[in-house]
Amino acid sequence: MVRRVHVIATFNLDGRVRPLWLRLKLEDDAPVYKICDCRCKDEGNWSGVLSFWCVISNAREQHEIRLDFHTKDHVWNLVLNNSSVGFGA
Repeated sequence: MVRRVHVIATFNLDGRVRPLWLRLKLEDDAPVYKICDCRCKDEGNWSGVLSFWCVISNAREQHEIRLDFHTKDHVWNLVLNNSSVGFGA
């Protein structure tokens, strides 16, 4: 399952991207997750998609997730597999 999400990220002068915070919806009561650890795959790949494997947390829980950043459209997607299907549903 793929879901579009809102991400706050940093971009450095070399073009590297690092996601910092994740929010599933823009509503005020939507949970905000801090991205504690992140590994990028496909850095330098010309597919136009950077995949990040991240550990995120809020005050109560931690989850391992994958975020895809589409460089052409500047869109972030949360990619859920069977083990994380309860998160973000």
